[in-house]
Amino acid sequence: MIRPKGFTIVELVVVMTIMAILLTLGVASFNSSQTKARDAERAGDVGTIAKGLEARYLKGNPLVSATYITQGAYPSVNEILQAENKAVTGLSTPSSVTLTQILPGTAINNFYPPDVSQTTDVSTTFKVICTSASAAPCNGNAAAENSATVTAALNGSTGVYIYEPIDASNNICFSAECVRYNLYYLPETGTMQTVASAHQ
Repeated sequence: MIRPKGFTIVELVVVMTIMAILLTLGVASFNSSQTKARDAERAGDVGTIAKGLEARYLKGNPLVSATYITQGAYPSVNEILQAENKAVTGLSTPSSVTLTQILPGTAINNFYPPDVSQTTDVSTTFKVICTSASAAPCNGNAAAENSATVTAALNGSTGVYIYEPIDASNNICFSAECVRYNLYYLPETGTMQTVASAHQ
């Protein structure tokens, strides 16, 4: 008896099963590499912002005049808000200065985590830990430093970087010299990451 040419149903099912397994492994591997790439971009962005903050510490900010905006200090909440085009009492017109101007070496894309459109308001992607000294939890003005305040500010989002400037009294600095800072971000894999200032 002559066997007909072609594959049997069993052979086809086996081949399709093997192909499905290989495809699943390939997609999982691709997704994993994409996630790692986005996390590496987040780390790179925060590293660049940290370098910009250190450059600002060394050079000061000649674009804005205030007693607490000096060389040897990091940007305060007010200085960051003003650079994000928010009106701040006592500082010049918001449109006169930008984040990239006060943080040398940074580019605007550094303030936008991966997968966040650069048409989004930068103040929603690069946030100061508190925007007002009179609003909770910052009405006590104490530095959060990995507390529930930071967790709340991140709100479980990988699409935001948090800046926490701290003064010599270990409070959030709004209109005082900031002697140190912390930057926070949440990777897609792992736990919240913190980058601390070079000067403490």
